[in-house]
Amino acid sequence: TRCLPSGALLAWSRMRRWPRGFFSTGISLSRTHSLPLKRQLASWSDDRVKMNNVIHGHAKVGRVDGAERVRARMETLGMVPDLKAFTALLVAYAKSGLPDEAERVLREMEAAGVVPDVVAFTALIDAYAKLGQPEHADGVVARMATVGVAPNLVTFTSVLEAHVRAQNFEALEGMFVRMEAAGIVPDKVAFNLAISACCSAEKPDLAEKLVARMTGHNLAPDVKVYTQLINAYAQTGERMADAEKVLERMQAAGVAPNVATFNSIINGYTKSGEPDRAEAMLVEMYRRSISPDSVTIGSVLNCLARQGLGERAEKILDLSEDLGVPLNTVNFNFAIRASVDNLQRALRIHERMVEHGLRPDAFTKKYLQVARQGGWGRKSGNKRKGP
Repeated sequence: TRCLPSGALLAWSRMRRWPRGFFSTGISLSRTHSLPLKRQLASWSDDRVKMNNVIHGHAKVGRVDGAERVRARMETLGMVPDLKAFTALLVAYAKSGLPDEAERVLREMEAAGVVPDVVAFTALIDAYAKLGQPEHADGVVARMATVGVAPNLVTFTSVLEAHVRAQNFEALEGMFVRMEAAGIVPDKVAFNLAISACCSAEKPDLAEKLVARMTGHNLAPDVKVYTQLINAYAQTGERMADAEKVLERMQAAGVAPNVATFNSIINGYTKSGEPDRAEAMLVEMYRRSISPDSVTIGSVLNCLARQGLGERAEKILDLSEDLGVPLNTVNFNFAIRASVDNLQRALRIHERMVEHGLRPDAFTKKYLQVARQGGWGRKSGNKRKGP
């Protein structure tokens, strides 16, 4: 095996500690690494280009202390960093989640007569977005207008994220109005961000408005957007008709539902207490050659367990084994729970559970005990609790 000479190895190890792009500054390698930073700065006394490049190099890799020392030296020499160096330092502070420091750099840029560009302003907005501070993000957009810097799509998307993180859902549609008024065409990233937030907060009506605006821009919702909408409607089980309408729209648009789509609908029917519809969705999956997973089976079994339909639950286990769906302890617990009024069936399902190599848990034991005592609501005072 060939090895580098010890001197070359030492030089390489030192090189790796310096920012990327450092050696494009024209600084001598041997001279740079033989001097501490203070003496290096003194040796570059009038080289503004080198100092700007070093500030940029340090800031790009997050070494703001080194960048600040070089900038301080420039100030003592009466020199001002250029836009590239200032922006890199501002971005470094913003990415570190330090918007106050980024604001300071922005003010110093303006005081030095260096006009910040859209990259600098957007970096500051993004820092506020990550902290969920839309009022500060909007304030930066207003400052951009005062210096004649136009926000771009990335700028508006960062402001949108700030409103999302602050759960300011009512402002989301207005953000798209602002984009359009500024001549910015929103993209799928912006729409998906807002729609996903509304759906997660169980606000499907707001999400529907955004989907309508999305399609108005000739952007087609994908399976993820449709599934999130369905899930938002199905969360409480009270708006299943709306959830099924979304499924119909989805199919009419040529977007194929997937296992997550059906899982959302089946979960909704579990909460609404409609085992027939839950099983119908399972049949529809089979018709479409969409393989159910353990979540699908668990939702159907849970729905049947809530209605005490043990015989149908056992048939779902049969179907799952035929389809090769990997079953888990929760699945079998639901089936046993559905069968507490039939001890023989409950014990039979328990035996199948053990044959699958699954260990009974506390709920398994509880449901078997209820079955041995004759089911729910008997003199034993058993109550329906469990997964």
